[in-house]
Amino acid sequence: MIGKDLVNFELQEAKIKNFFEQKLEESGNEDFWLTFDEIKSFDKINRVSMFENLQNKLFTGCLTLEEIKYLNEDNEKQCCVLNSIGKFKLNIRYQNKSVTKFEKIDSIKFEFDNYEQLKNVIINGEILKLPAGKLKVLRDILKTKDLDDIGANSLSSQVSKINSAFKEFQKQHGIFDTKHLINPKNDDGMYTINNDLRTQIKKI
Repeated sequence: MIGKDLVNFELQEAKIKNFFEQKLEESGNEDFWLTFDEIKSFDKINRVSMFENLQNKLFTGCLTLEEIKYLNEDNEKQCCVLNSIGKFKLNIRYQNKSVTKFEKIDSIKFEFDNYEQLKNVIINGEILKLPAGKLKVLRDILKTKDLDDIGANSLSSQVSKINSAFKEFQKQHGIFDTKHLINPKNDDGMYTINNDLRTQIKKI
């Protein structure tokens, strides 16, 4: 557990919740399969500890463990041998589907990777889902980078879609006095972040 970003529970919880929601969407059911290798890979990439998070969610009833299977080269088989934990997979039923309600936006965290690419936008501990292209536009706006290479019409459309996603996110979580995230172009022809939200913003 050394070196993991475990002290930031809000960030860890948001990443894992988003991962579970993606798995549910892929499965098309109320449950999904999760292998130990997936857990290890997710932990390494995201600097979290999903095993401990899974234990907590089992204890609190946010998920249930429906089935455990052991995989061998021939397919699925109900047996195991030593040193083969990577061949286990878990059938998880995720119960935590309620939407967290907010009174207001208390924090907006922009998470960057080691290459300064924007990975996540986390609002009050919940991830705002944006496609990679829109994350790139938002990153460049945050860094006040020249965006002329995108093209004026395309850029305007991207900004509009980011603002729409941001406002829809607020409505889903009970904030109806919604704010836009990105201001219209200023006199210098630059897009900027809404000043009303500046004090809530943190880059991580």
